[in-house]
Amino acid sequence: MRQSPRPGVGRPPGRTATVADMILLLAARPVTPRTAHPRPARRRSPYARIFTAPGTRAFAAAGLLARLPMGMLGVSAVLMIAGVLLFAAQRRTEPPAVPRPSGRTLPQPPAGGTPTPLRIRGLPPLLLTFLATGAVFGSLEVVTIAYVDAHGFRPAAGALLALQAAGSGATGLLLGLLPAAARPARRFLGCVAAMAALLTLPPAAAATGAPVLLAAALLTAGTATAPVMVTGMGLVQSRTPAGRLNEGMTLAVTALLTGIAAGSATGGWAAEHLPSSAAGYAVPAAAAALALAITAAAAAAAARRS
Repeated sequence: MRQSPRPGVGRPPGRTATVADMILLLAARPVTPRTAHPRPARRRSPYARIFTAPGTRAFAAAGLLARLPMGMLGVSAVLMIAGVLLFAAQRRTEPPAVPRPSGRTLPQPPAGGTPTPLRIRGLPPLLLTFLATGAVFGSLEVVTIAYVDAHGFRPAAGALLALQAAGSGATGLLLGLLPAAARPARRFLGCVAAMAALLTLPPAAAATGAPVLLAAALLTAGTATAPVMVTGMGLVQSRTPAGRLNEGMTLAVTALLTGIAAGSATGGWAAEHLPSSAAGYAVPAAAAALALAITAAAAAAAARRS
């Protein structure tokens, strides 16, 4: 019995082979390469070598770190580690530990007390003051960078911000040498008033267009920020019950960070929409004035109650 041949064997090429030949012909056509526009050479960051290893490109921080100078990150890391170690070694000034009562329940407030620091009289105005002070920090950095960028001396941005931080750090160290104030609320009001007054200097200096005057103004304005933080945190500690001190400090830091975020956003908006870059310094000045208004209103209310 004769078997039929297998499909495709011994048969003349038909329509299938013709279609296949056409596909191969089209696929073999040369493709004209696109014209590549040359890009200017960019300086490669030292971090680029780190992220060339297999698997390291998956980190989300790779793009950010690749744009940072090596020296800036190294100095920041050294200063942070050294500061944390020096701070942790200060046993003489650390607050005494409060023993927790037996059981897993938190200590209950006394009769007639308040269950949360948010309801403690005098603490909400402090949190609002920290919110406005954080707006000072966040907006001052953003508008300074925008100002130097607009005036053509962008490399000086780091030095200007360092001067502001140096003034704050110097007065913070000097304030730590002073004895505790008999009336810390009055000292806090004076520190906030000084911050509001000194933060009027950067707008005036920026209007002149002289970097030297702006540097002096930022250095002087920075001397008022650390005293506000030191005295304010002391008031938070004194007004918060010992069993809820962590909660009170957390609320203060949260208010400060929220203010920094809001101040940065407002400063960025001012840099984009205000007619001049010098006008952006009105944002930290307004935030400092708001902090003074809140503190003065709280002090007046406390005086009426006493």
